[in-house]
Amino acid sequence: MHMVKKIKTTLIFASISLFIIVCLSGCSVFEGPKAEISGTEYLVRSKELIIEKLDTDDYSVFNQFEKLEVLDVTAVDLSVDDYERLSSQVGEKVKIIWSVPIKGKKVKSNASDVELSGELTDNEIRAISYFTNINKLTVKDTKIGNSLKEAINAAKENNPEVEINCIVDIYGVEYDSSSDILILNDKKIKSLDNVHLAIELFPSIKTIEMCNCGVSNQKMQELRDTYSHIKFVWTVKVLSYQLRTDIQVFSTLASDFSRPGNSKNLSPLFKYCTELRALDLGHMAITDLSEMRNLKKLHTLILADNRVSDVSPLADLKELVYIEIFFNRLTDVSPFLELPKLEDLNICYNKGVKNPTVLTQCKNIKKLYMSHCGLDDNEIAILKKGLPEDCDFNYTCENSVYNGGWRTTKNARNTKIREAFKNWKKVKEYPTWDNIIYK
Repeated sequence: MHMVKKIKTTLIFASISLFIIVCLSGCSVFEGPKAEISGTEYLVRSKELIIEKLDTDDYSVFNQFEKLEVLDVTAVDLSVDDYERLSSQVGEKVKIIWSVPIKGKKVKSNASDVELSGELTDNEIRAISYFTNINKLTVKDTKIGNSLKEAINAAKENNPEVEINCIVDIYGVEYDSSSDILILNDKKIKSLDNVHLAIELFPSIKTIEMCNCGVSNQKMQELRDTYSHIKFVWTVKVLSYQLRTDIQVFSTLASDFSRPGNSKNLSPLFKYCTELRALDLGHMAITDLSEMRNLKKLHTLILADNRVSDVSPLADLKELVYIEIFFNRLTDVSPFLELPKLEDLNICYNKGVKNPTVLTQCKNIKKLYMSHCGLDDNEIAILKKGLPEDCDFNYTCENSVYNGGWRTTKNARNTKIREAFKNWKKVKEYPTWDNIIYK
């Protein structure tokens, strides 16, 4: 018995001693197998490793770490090529945190806010796609172009909703991506690629001015059609004028037929100057109004002393309030019934009008001049009875159609209209004749 007890005691002490030796020596009997990486041993069963030194020859060692989930090599100087080789050895299941080289700086790959400055190299653009947690990308002091677009696309690979903030050079002018207007006037633009890219980068953009940029009217209209939420402004040639497409008032100030107009030389005005609110094309020998359908915002229109016979295109201009179209060749006046806001209408000296009494359906008409339209007594009686009681209906031409009667009103609206046309280049906004804003 004594001998057995002595043996047990000896075994216990031996076990304790062995345990102490193992703990002090770090023996792998309890920790498990290890693998050496650049002179340092690491447990192969590790889920996370922080590596401070790594040789390219050791990349294949990571195949032994089957349970590895996170590999932190931020202390290691890696190029983009090095990272890509390491990533191919480690596998897709392992998240690698590394120091991304950008413009001479090292940025941790798990950064959520990344800021870049200057022109980007191909390697730097590639590197951007490795910011796995990116939420915001700021780019400064760079020119707009394909490299910038590629950088943004690289960021969106990891986060399609990444916030993009740019301060970029666009044709020699710096713009912030929060800008709502781009002024590119007088810049010689040969390709619209950068314009498209600017629209992509600037989500708040509302207006782009491109006057005298050498871009054709057709190309500008294509931009307008493609980006209907953006107001494009450029210059068009109309007669002898170079007009901005955002003008709100225009007059040729013609007093005779010395500057005749036709569908060809007035077409740019009708097609592209769609912000027009007041238009005077009197004394221009005009015959065709078909392209005027585009002027949806038109409020005041003077077409006196022309050769117009068909006014049906005006039926689409629902904002029209004031129309002078005396001394023309009208026959059918029913299109005026389609104008719900029409208040003032002068059709004097249109001797071929065949259906004058339909104008009684213009319920908001306040001033109607129809002298020398061949009205008979019955038609006059119908008009007098059917028009609103407060309508100033003149059919006798006792006063002149312009100087003595039509252009003299209690609120002097015609005086304000004529003043706006006389100074059309100075008009900034023309909501109505009562609140014209001059520059």
